[in-house]
Amino acid sequence: MLNSQSLDWESFDCGQPELTRKLAREAKLSDAGFQQLYGVYRDEAHPEILGVLTVRAGQLQAPLEDIARVAGRTGVTVPTLHVEVLAVRVHAQGNGVGQLLVWTLLDLAHEVRRNVGLHTVSLEATESSVPFYRSLGFEASDEVYGDDTRAMWLVL
Repeated sequence: MLNSQSLDWESFDCGQPELTRKLAREAKLSDAGFQQLYGVYRDEAHPEILGVLTVRAGQLQAPLEDIARVAGRTGVTVPTLHVEVLAVRVHAQGNGVGQLLVWTLLDLAHEVRRNVGLHTVSLEATESSVPFYRSLGFEASDEVYGDDTRAMWLVL
């Protein structure tokens, strides 16, 4: 687990300036306890953070037909561990860093699932990242939001 002082967030280059700015904003929320911040380091000798994600508890936000499909009935809220941002430095992309972050998150979700009634892990994915999340077992909504993302979730 990281804190917001772990890195100069403005210098974290994931190849998407808008995502880098969002990550900097989200990292600050971790100090206030609104969410947790997790990272993957290169190694102990080189403490560079290669990838990071922010996560918070919430309710699955997806089109109603998707929520009904996940919950098994209409009108039910679905407790979720929501990934707000997952970003990997450009030079570390394609090397399993994002996958390691998601596996760490799933381990955490399975640990707390029984205690808090957690049902899913969720996120909004860009079209280019949908195949990555699908390869890890996430399902995707058919509906694309105005910002070209779509809801995705993994039932625990």
